Amino acid sequence: MAVPPAPDVEPVSGEDADQQHGSHDRSSTSPGFRLVLAVVLVLVLIGSLVTTGLLLEFMLRANTYGPEDLSDDGTMPDYRERVGELITPAFRADFEQQVGTAELTVAQAELGRACEVYGAGVSGMDADSATALVAGAFVNSYPGSGKRADERIETDPAPFRVRVSLVKVSGEWLVDDFTPVTGSGVTLDPSEAPEPGTEPDGSGSEGAGPESASPEPTEDEQ
Repeated sequence: MAVPPAPDVEPVSGEDADQQHGSHDRSSTSPGFRLVLAVVLVLVLIGSLVTTGLLLEFMLRANTYGPEDLSDDGTMPDYRERVGELITPAFRADFEQQVGTAELTVAQAELGRACEVYGAGVSGMDADSATALVAGAFVNSYPGSGKRADERIETDPAPFRVRVSLVKVSGEWLVDDFTPVTGSGVTLDPSEAPEPGTEPDGSGSEGAGPESASPEPTEDEQ
């Protein structure tokens, strides 16, 4: 069977080619396409801001507690609730098992802890989960003794860097876990607070905290 010849097609060149190329470029950057891209970028940015704010709040709540949080039964119910509001049910179950050690330390050694967050950033994120890194330092404090009995003696700041996992539960971002990355053995797990009755590293006389925080008494103090 004879195949009819293909129709002659003139090659496009010059201004016509430029016009066709420009038309293609305009279609790929149409207002609708740009709008969709902008919406996606805004949603990613909002999600990142929300998770970063949660990270900062979680680290501050988890690492800020002391004798003022103790109730008559030796527990810290307000502390438990503050942290519990920001974590998943699965993580809360682990947290509730561990926090008793911190409560015992606070009750017996009157330990206090304060935290400063230097920065946080999301390293990975999808629709319902995210991973982030947080850096900062916390300071433990203990009651002084002798001439400094009315003071609280602070340890040197202990730096930390942790990896935090977050998940979205019923539309709300919550912390699901965190793992220390660096910090010379430092962990933010409340159960790893110093044992009751122990001195902070580098402590001087009993109950006086680190040497750097308890200089030798001056003549006026003696």
